[in-house]
Amino acid sequence: MAFPSRIDRSTLGAQTLAVVEAGGFDKWSLRDVAQALGVSPTALYRHVDGRDDLLVEAAACATEQLAAELRREGLPAEGVDRVVEIAQRYVTFAVHRPHAYAAIVHAKPERDDPRGLAWHQLWTQVRAEVVNAIEHSGDAAGFALW
Repeated sequence: MAFPSRIDRSTLGAQTLAVVEAGGFDKWSLRDVAQALGVSPTALYRHVDGRDDLLVEAAACATEQLAAELRREGLPAEGVDRVVEIAQRYVTFAVHRPHAYAAIVHAKPERDDPRGLAWHQLWTQVRAEVVNAIEHSGDAAGFALW
């Protein structure tokens, strides 16, 4: 009979992100995540392919948090002021949560990895806001803003 897993895949990204942010982007390890989860590194290896895989988990979680911050209440109704506020929120996230932002930037999900959807949704969200605000060059402005 197999033992029940103590690792919940649905919260692994958030738990890994907490370890990354507590220890620093360059200073965390798979062993640190295993310790935070209360499991052995070997048990964690049954669920992930290594540190890079955990980084994708953490970064997908951070990307979803950034996207939620960009959607948070209080945005101007429309136009350039809305885009400026979104840009300010983006930069504020990067400045106040540098380890989470580093995870977003450095993680490399495979092309067919469903966790990559978080990045796609964030890009789609930002692009749509810019295209709606800038009549003639929204696509170019969205790319420049990104």
